[in-house]
Amino acid sequence: MNIEHIESFLYVVHYKSLNKAAKALFLSQPTVTARIKALQNTLQVKLFLRDGNHLTLTGKGKERMWNRKDKQELVSGSNIVTAQYFLPHVLQKWKEKVGNIKFRIISGPSATLKDLLYNRQVDIALMGQVIADGILNEQILQNEVILVRHKDCPPFEAEGKVTVEQLAKQPFVFFECGAFDWKYVKKLFEVAEIEPAVIAYVDNFEVAKSFVKSMHAISFLPYLSVKEELKSGEFVSVPTKHLFHIQQNIYLTYVSLENIYEPFIQLIRETASDFDL
Repeated sequence: MNIEHIESFLYVVHYKSLNKAAKALFLSQPTVTARIKALQNTLQVKLFLRDGNHLTLTGKGKERMWNRKDKQELVSGSNIVTAQYFLPHVLQKWKEKVGNIKFRIISGPSATLKDLLYNRQVDIALMGQVIADGILNEQILQNEVILVRHKDCPPFEAEGKVTVEQLAKQPFVFFECGAFDWKYVKKLFEVAEIEPAVIAYVDNFEVAKSFVKSMHAISFLPYLSVKEELKSGEFVSVPTKHLFHIQQNIYLTYVSLENIYEPFIQLIRETASDFDL
């Protein structure tokens, strides 16, 4: 399938107009029209319907473009914690339902993913909200930083109202990475003028969890990263909202012309709704 035909198709989807798509591509309208006709002939399906002055993608057209045999890869951007602990569940469901497409995952901070979206280097992204023309945002998950202790770590005297002084006495793994504002954790001890018993500073989720397990320690970690350990009972969550609260809303983001990826987007929605948060 000709990549120029697909490019023209995406621009027509975005602008809902052959003329506007042609201007954006610096082509003549007859050239874009010819490309769309050639693509329709290849797929043997009508791609667009005219609605007044606008063109809209047909349901059959969307389905054929998504399921075409030559489509090799969908590129998804994601912040690190979502890529590591949520996306595998999405991809497993996709494999069970369809299984005819490869995925490439690019993880990084929201600023980087935003640029990749604009440059069309990623198709969709899971990250913090992006306020920018042409990018759609849909809140999909909530992730918060919670205090966890290993099950064999001595419990606090009153875990419902743990104090900073109590935290400072426990072996503490300090994790700092990603989109969360970790200065609030540092401020807890700075304001109280107490030095915590830090046994390690780490910048990797699994390394932090490993230290918590091996040293029977405590740590502030994103919920998504410790969900399975909490479920199994290996980790115990200690309420700290009376001290501070760090939460990150994770958005499904994509440029408006990427609605041919709606089947995968819908699967992300379904997985998030089933995810036990």
